[in-house]
Parts: sequence; structure tokens; C-alpha cells
Amino acid sequence: MKKGKTIIQLNFESLIIENESFQDTLNIQADRFLEAYPDTEYRDFTKKHIRFRLVPKNWGMAIEFFSGYGIFTGTLSNNYTNNVPLGVAFDICYKRFELYLRDYIGFNSTKKDFVYSTGVYEKGSSTIVFIPEASLGFVALDNDRFKLAPFAGIGGLYICPPFGKTDEEPELDEVSISAFTYNLGVSFDIKFGKKGYLFCPKSSYRFLRVRYGYSIPNFAKKYDEISGGTHYITIGFGGFSRGLKREY
Repeated sequence: MKKGKTIIQLNFESLIIENESFQDTLNIQADRFLEAYPDTEYRDFTKKHIRFRLVPKNWGMAIEFFSGYGIFTGTLSNNYTNNVPLGVAFDICYKRFELYLRDYIGFNSTKKDFVYSTGVYEKGSSTIVFIPEASLGFVALDNDRFKLAPFAGIGGLYICPPFGKTDEEPELDEVSISAFTYNLGVSFDIKFGKKGYLFCPKSSYRFLRVRYGYSIPNFAKKYDEISGGTHYITIGFGGFSRGLKREY
């Protein structure tokens, strides 16, 4: 008898819901009912018509535009000034794993003269730093306001004169350097927008992202005199999108 009264009351409350926050309370009551009566004939009815809970889908994606500051170490810091980047990133997400595809373009200058076959690229001349990256992150913290994900991956380092100068004088390519890199670091997102409910979590949002990374170049033998890596901190703005599905 008590079981019948409970399901009638739950059904009535589901019909007169006045605001979204009450759905959380109703879901809790429905869960308690199913726990108390696991073999009830009203099990399917409760899941389909009373309890209503949405959960994020497995796949999601994000886009980010960023800037920041890059700091060289080792002999790289003797050869080049630190750089200010502009860049764009695309994230492909599956459950708690995230693939970061990033294009980092930094602007800096030389700290010494570089001799090449037809001249000298003088101290203070402009250079460009490219750090393309593909890294895999794992979301260690994720709530309505914050997301934290350490990451590791691979990429490249390319430092060269501006393309306009190399187009005019192709021999300037001789002062360019390049290397395969390993990348690691941590990404921290601050989410904006309305806070979600238990029955309807916030799965799409705008964010401010603070990201620290360290790029470790693996220089070829022809660059024996070059060593070091790149620390960088970037601040970006973007949006994340992930659909919702009903959980029964």
C-alpha cells in the first residue's frame, strides 16, 4: 500500500513541477523509491516518466584563441629574446580524454649576429617562433566552474626570419633552426555562464584558459651547439560544446 501511495505522490509531483531546481529533488526521491523497491512493477514507469536526468555525451569539441609569453632556456636564451605568441587551438574530447591541436606563433628577435652564406643576420633582427603541438590531456578536475587537465604530447620547434625576408633572400633560411619536440604541462579552465543543475549539468560553456607548457626540443646533430627548451604561459578565450543525453 505504501508503495502505491509513494508512486502516486511522485507522479503527481512530476506533473506540477514549477521550476527546474525541483527536478533535482524529484530525482532524489525517485532514486530512493527504486532503491527501496528494486523489483517494483513501477520501475520502468519511474525511470521514463518521473525521474529525468541528463548526462553529457561522450564526444565534445572546443576552440580557443590565445596569447601569452614564451621563455627560452639554455643556449636558445643566448641566441634569441623571449617571445610573445598569438595562436589558435582546437580540442577534440572523448569522455575525460582531450586531444589538443595547437598552433603557437611567437614574435621575437635575435640576441647576436648570425652569419650565413651571403651576409650577416644582425643582432636585433626579427624572428618568428612556431610551436605546432598535438597533446593528449586527462581531465583530473571538472565541475561547474573549473576544469583542470595535465597533458603530454609531441610537436615541433621552428625559429626563422619572417617569411617576407626569406622570400626576398632565400639564403636567410640558413639561419633557421628546427626540431622535433616533446611537450608537457597543465591546462586550467575557468568556466562562464549559468550554473547547471544535478539533473541537467552544464556541458557547453565559454571559458578563460590559463595554460602552462614546456616544450623539449630534440635537436639534430647539425645543431650540436644549441640546447634548451621553451617554457610558456598562455591565456586564452574560447568555447566548449558537448551535447546532453537522457540517462535511464
